[in-house]
Amino acid sequence: MKMCKRIPTSLAIILACVPLADGAAGAEWLDVKPDHVWQFPADHWPNEDYRVEWWYFTGFLDPDAGSGRGIETPGRLPSYAYQFTFFRIGLANAPHAGASQWRSRNLIMGHASLIDLERSRHRFSESIYRDAPLLTHTGTWPDTVLVRSRAPAGTDGVWTLAWNGAGFDVAMTDDAAGIAFQLRTKPRAPLVLQGRAGYSVKGPTNASLYYSFPRLDTEGTIVWDGRTVPVRGTTWMDRELSSGHLSEGQTGWDWFSLRMNDGTDIMLYAVRGGAGTAGHRAGTWIARDAPPEYLGDAWTAETKQTWKSEETGIEYPVAWEIRMPGRALVLHVEALFPEQENRTRIPGGINYWEGAVRVRDESGKERGIGFVEMTGYGEGNRPPL
Repeated sequence: MKMCKRIPTSLAIILACVPLADGAAGAEWLDVKPDHVWQFPADHWPNEDYRVEWWYFTGFLDPDAGSGRGIETPGRLPSYAYQFTFFRIGLANAPHAGASQWRSRNLIMGHASLIDLERSRHRFSESIYRDAPLLTHTGTWPDTVLVRSRAPAGTDGVWTLAWNGAGFDVAMTDDAAGIAFQLRTKPRAPLVLQGRAGYSVKGPTNASLYYSFPRLDTEGTIVWDGRTVPVRGTTWMDRELSSGHLSEGQTGWDWFSLRMNDGTDIMLYAVRGGAGTAGHRAGTWIARDAPPEYLGDAWTAETKQTWKSEETGIEYPVAWEIRMPGRALVLHVEALFPEQENRTRIPGGINYWEGAVRVRDESGKERGIGFVEMTGYGEGNRPPL
């Protein structure tokens, strides 16, 4: 028999209608539980018991020319920023019977962007493949490679996420977009379990297992239009696993990762509800020398400015005033430049905004930098994850 899963592109819908082995259709994806027992480093690897999972990296980079320039020097902005994400979406929750190499359990999507902050330029790339020989590979602990996938059509190469023994190595290339990077990371700060012990509630019917490395020292190379630049910087890494969708009425989310100059890291997310439906907010305050503090919904983000994409017609917030009751600090968060929209080229794919931001206080003093992701804006862009 066949089972079709809801996947975010028309191509993926075709691939998702795969034959299942007898009995596989009746199997259940594993629900996330608040008493999950974490096991590291093994939990960095793919876990096919859950329907969906992703590994998400955002970072700031400077040319590594031995100049001693630090990307966290107050008042000075870095030269580049990047995003790298692998999504594993389960198509079948049990192994297939038979020897056909066309049978697939997973779909692997890769998203990547490289951002030239000095020239206000942003380039986005994406790939999507079912798991099959020569297309994708998902590793099992303690393999070195966690996920590997072919580069987008027309590019000879692979995208990889690998474990280097202490942190993560990421690599992508896209000849059409004119970008590539190979980056090696290692933790500067400890892993943080988001939510309560890593159980992150997203709404009345949805939750995820969620952890972060807020600060990973990063080094490697980037390529822009054939020019290779050695770089150093800092990366924020997120990892989530779930078997659910957005709850009924939820349209998308706004996610903030803010890296403050004093060493504090702040994660905030708001899952937006449509008209007449409730949203959901949560966050974590991560001080340099103290245990992470779960904020729950004790914060607000008021939109102060919007920007409308000429390419898609979608209007996004690009400046916010963030307040946290009980804390005197008011944060003014602003996109470093508005044109940081990730525009899909895959038929039926979704467009969303993913970009670098600066953080100031009420006096205008530079307090940090960060990334914001906004999904579900505009028609037909509600995430299916």
